[in-house]
Amino acid sequence: MHFLQWEMEIICTRHLCPELVNYRNCLKKEKSDYIQQNARQMEEQVYPAYEDLIQAVKELKGKGTNEKGLCYFPEGRKYYEWYIQQSVGVTDTIQELEQLTRRQISEDITGMEEAVNEAKQAATILEDGKAERILEKLKKG
Repeated sequence: MHFLQWEMEIICTRHLCPELVNYRNCLKKEKSDYIQQNARQMEEQVYPAYEDLIQAVKELKGKGTNEKGLCYFPEGRKYYEWYIQQSVGVTDTIQELEQLTRRQISEDITGMEEAVNEAKQAATILEDGKAERILEKLKKG
């Protein structure tokens, strides 16, 4: 079985058919007819469409003329902004997202520097024997 057919079989049996099988008001014959119709449409329409797509992509492979990526094609930047809005759910522009990212990185670096400084101070306290004196004071109350 071709990989694509195997994937579509999984989609049909795990996602479409279980809902149909559990549908209480559907007669057994109607269920069987629906499953057969669905399988026929997958075989006659979906599989061939994906096979055509696979072939078209294979034919295009290695023929790209832009090595910098989609962003450098006409409307490429608009595509990326649309894609970010759709996939992440934000309405910020790419420039705004870059600024937010830089700000967050800067805040994270500052936080890490502070943590390192605190760790150095703690290490100094331990080296100087101050930790023992602090513990003794705490024990005495």
